Amino acid sequence: MTLALSDEARQPVGGVRPFDPGRDIGAVADVIEIAFVDELGPNDRGVLRDFRLMQLASPFLWLASRSVPDFDTVFGGFVWTEDGRIVGTVSLTRLGETGAHWLISNVGVLPEYRGRGVARSLMDAAIDTARRKGGRVITLQVRSQNERAYRLYRRLGFQLMEQTVVLDRVAGKVPSLVAPTIPLRPWTPADADRALDLAQVVVPPSYQALLPLRRAEFRFDTVGGPSHPLVEWLRGVTTYRLAVPDGDEFAALVTLKARRRGGPHQLEMSVRPRWRGQVERSLVAQTLSILARYGQRNMTADIRPDEAAAIAALQEIGFRPMYTLDRLGLRLGP
Repeated sequence: MTLALSDEARQPVGGVRPFDPGRDIGAVADVIEIAFVDELGPNDRGVLRDFRLMQLASPFLWLASRSVPDFDTVFGGFVWTEDGRIVGTVSLTRLGETGAHWLISNVGVLPEYRGRGVARSLMDAAIDTARRKGGRVITLQVRSQNERAYRLYRRLGFQLMEQTVVLDRVAGKVPSLVAPTIPLRPWTPADADRALDLAQVVVPPSYQALLPLRRAEFRFDTVGGPSHPLVEWLRGVTTYRLAVPDGDEFAALVTLKARRRGGPHQLEMSVRPRWRGQVERSLVAQTLSILARYGQRNMTADIRPDEAAAIAALQEIGFRPMYTLDRLGLRLGP
């Protein structure tokens, strides 16, 4: 979640300090719930549930933050404290092992503290930290229609990289989708070159100009660092990465995040352009059979706007387009 707030002339009163997950997780969840009350989408509600679940494990988080290497690169961020409480928050996460790419999320400030420069101060702290730790690019996501967010991010120098359509389906029995069975197998770290090749075809040039795709990003056994399995366990997530082979290439890739508890199942799909319109219904039918093992839950899907056949196949079984997310990026160094 990203929410830029109207940070104009007034100087902030209070202070920024690093986020301490063992101590702050509950207060940060409260800020997120209040700050985003008017725009909590399905993915956002999932994030909030994650924070609430992790709040129950706060003693464990406290111990992990002091014993697990690089824990702060997964559970990093800052809070703004004023009047003896947390009133603003931003999350900062390192993506990949190189430290080149960092992600900002959960930018929120309580309504009564907006317009004081709090969001700008939190963003500055996150950007400075990523730069100091060797980051070359920092990215975030924001709803396309969130104009006040764009004002802040543009002032900070962020540029549009890509868009995705977010679709939502409420929990319930999924209608049968008649489609031929196609080859579908897990893809492994050994398939990194094939996955990279497909990504270079479907990811917009505006994204790759700012953040060139690298083979290491598709060696998912290293992505997220040593703390990543812990994070997935705490969130109750099982991830499936599936590919449709096409000779020495991949025709399509699907990533499923199945929830054992709390939050919606999540689906992402990329199809090579020459295969579009041929495999999407089969992909949807076969991947949903996997999610059925985890019971009936809400589901979300993030699909690029040019993947029209994938969007149509999802709508056929009850998914609804909710909003468009823009990924923005800021170059921090060479």
